[in-house]
Amino acid sequence: VENIRGIVVDEENFYTLGVLRNGGGFTYRKNGTLILERRAGNVFERLHIDSGRVCFAFCQSVTTSEGSSERYYMVRDGRQSVMEFDEDVSIVWDMMSHQGKNCALVSSGPWNTLELIEGAEKHIVGIPHGGEMLSCRLFTSGKDICVEGLFSDKEGSLCSGIWIKGQEYMLFEAGRS
Repeated sequence: VENIRGIVVDEENFYTLGVLRNGGGFTYRKNGTLILERRAGNVFERLHIDSGRVCFAFCQSVTTSEGSSERYYMVRDGRQSVMEFDEDVSIVWDMMSHQGKNCALVSSGPWNTLELIEGAEKHIVGIPHGGEMLSCRLFTSGKDICVEGLFSDKEGSLCSGIWIKGQEYMLFEAGRS
């Protein structure tokens, strides 16, 4: 049994992304027919259409003789591909397909720098000095890939912001309108 997490409808078909109620795994269906199922793993936020293809991303724990780690996947029209990250990536906040490119929002390096990966390009997301990202996700606006996030500033107040290609667009600071 599953809970529907996303629905996409095109001219001829409807697609659903469901999460299993037991807490792990998901299903991807086209017109009710099962296309892809995982008994373990977690999907990222959305089921969406990009460049005419139905897309979503997920991660799954993999155990080897060296220990366990997360493996990340992008799915387009039911075909999955592994998404590789540099070794210094500590957090993968979100992933999506945009204009045919694999996009991800990650924290990496010794200072957990927030980066937007757009295909082969990387953009640093400029959080105000002393701030710490608490929650963030990707979204699109026309041809732009954007980030919305909630962070604490150096005084510990909650703030939110929007960044386009990593550049600060608008910050909403606590106590200010």
